[in-house]
Formats: sequence, structure tokens, C-alpha cells
Amino acid sequence: MKIATFAILVAVLACSAFATTSTDTLNALCIQYIAQPDTPTPSNMGCMSYVKGVTEEMDGELVTIDGQKYATGNWAENVSFGQVIRVFVKYVTANPEMLNKPAFLTIRASAVASGLYAYTAFKAPVIPSNN
Repeated sequence: MKIATFAILVAVLACSAFATTSTDTLNALCIQYIAQPDTPTPSNMGCMSYVKGVTEEMDGELVTIDGQKYATGNWAENVSFGQVIRVFVKYVTANPEMLNKPAFLTIRASAVASGLYAYTAFKAPVIPSNN
């Protein structure tokens, strides 16, 4: 019962904090995750939950460049959450100016910069008019 309550609490906190979690906060959690990846601590669960949410949101997303060109975002083959976490922490260490930015933006920037995530551009299809 305690484990189920704890898991629900972590999930609720992770969802509510998604947009407001700073890179600095997530970085601290993820450094602890790297030190003890197989230990189910609140910081490890917070890091994994946040990164999992962001990576799932990014998978196959569609973005527009100028209304005429579009791009889909895709992860490289066999990218693990642990790998994304390690790349994120390495990126933050090299780019401390990101510490005050929202963590989801820094995860995205680190994944793109490392080549783990890439956008594939394509021209928007022409939809015939009924007029």
C-alpha cells in the first residue's frame, strides 16, 4: 500500500511540475540517478519519470517551420532513458547558461546536439480546394 501511494504521489508531482521544473532541479535529480541507477529513490523516480515523459512527448512530434515546410522529430535507434539522462547531465555541465531554463527545453537541446534526436523536414502536402 505504501509503495502504491508513493508511486501515485511521484506521478502526480512529476505531471504537475513538468512545465515548471528547472534544468538545475532536474540536473540534481539526474546526477543522483547516475550515481545509483538501480536504487528506487524519490530522486531517481523523479528523474526517470520526467525524462520518460519528455522523451515520449517528443517521439514523432510534428513541427512547422514556416507554414509550408514541416518536420517530424524522431529518436535514433535503441536510445535508452539512461542514455538520454547521461547526455542531459553532460550537456548541462558544458552549458551552465541552461540551468535556469525549463528542463524540457534542455532535454530537447541536449538530445538534438548529441544526435540522439533529429528532425526530418518535408514539404506540406497541397490540399485541393473544393471551390
